[in-house]
Order: sequence, then C-alpha cells, then structure tokens
Amino acid sequence: MTGSLCCWLLHGGPGDVQSPFISTYAPYERDFVLVQWDERGTGQTFAKNGAAGVTLERLIADGIDLARQLRRRFSGEKLILFGHSWGSLIATEWRSSGQTCSTRMSARAR
Repeated sequence: MTGSLCCWLLHGGPGDVQSPFISTYAPYERDFVLVQWDERGTGQTFAKNGAAGVTLERLIADGIDLARQLRRRFSGEKLILFGHSWGSLIATEWRSSGQTCSTRMSARAR
C-alpha cells in the first residue's frame, strides 16, 4: 500500500474508545490504512490496569511513540491524525510538539 494514506483515529473521552465499533469504520479501509488506538487506561487495558497514573503528558508521550512506530511500519504512507473531542486535544498537543511525523490533521470537538 505504499503511497496511500494512513489514518490514525484518536477517540474522545477520555475513555470513549471506538474499537467496539470496528465495523462502522470498515468501509474506510478500502481507501486508508486505518489505525485505531485505544489510549492507555481505556479499552481492554482498563479492566486489567485501570486508569491510575494516566495523564495528558503520558498520553502525549505514548502517541509520539506510536507515531514513530507507524512511520517505521508504513514508511511510504502519509499519516493523517483524526482526533475526536478529547482525541483532538491530544492530536493538537502532538502536532505542537513537532514529533508526530503526521502530514495532515483533522480535529473535531463536540
């Protein structure tokens, strides 16, 4: 898929994970490499670890790390951040850090 778009979905909340709605996003997988990230302390990890110690700074650092991994994995792809509500705050902070490697960003607040 070299040269296609990698769309990274950042959910709202905190804690409003979108992974249970994977079928909703399936049509977009025809045109994008779709990455859904359940932030630390949400999704399947919440039941196991809870949300203790989760801070905005920790989520920003996690996101920077994931962006680097995505860049290595999809080196020819254009990376788009799509943040919804809380996810738009995280996406904006990542972009401000200059370390996200994204080429585009879309943020939607409620």
